Amino acid sequence: MTNETISLDQIRELVAESGYEIVESDDENRVLRIRDLDSGMILTTVLQESVLFNTVQLVNVERSTLSTEVLWTLLDGTNGISTSSFQLYEGPKGVAITLNNFAKLQAMGADDKDDILSCLEFLVVDAWAARDLLGGLLD
Repeated sequence: MTNETISLDQIRELVAESGYEIVESDDENRVLRIRDLDSGMILTTVLQESVLFNTVQLVNVERSTLSTEVLWTLLDGTNGISTSSFQLYEGPKGVAITLNNFAKLQAMGADDKDDILSCLEFLVVDAWAARDLLGGLLD
């Protein structure tokens, strides 16, 4: 199997079998919205060619809330978030703070399946840590 044959259906099946709930699927745009049943968090997964991008939105804030201290905390390499990265997206409801990671898929073998599930698990763990990290800064 080559990376051209990796499909959203394979990923959908894997995450559903692994205890996640598929909330929404957009096959045309290769997007899955997945609920982690333990935490209730909604993760967004996008398959682009052979790369699976994973995102969880933490919070929406007003732009003025993003002080130097908050931004430094997001960028600090010792902030405790080791497997994901923060991104900011400005939108109609303010600025969304998200955590993101990705997996480069090869042939949808055992290694790729492990990588996908690990990325989702790491994202949930990092989201809890990020909420603790940002909690006092955004109040």
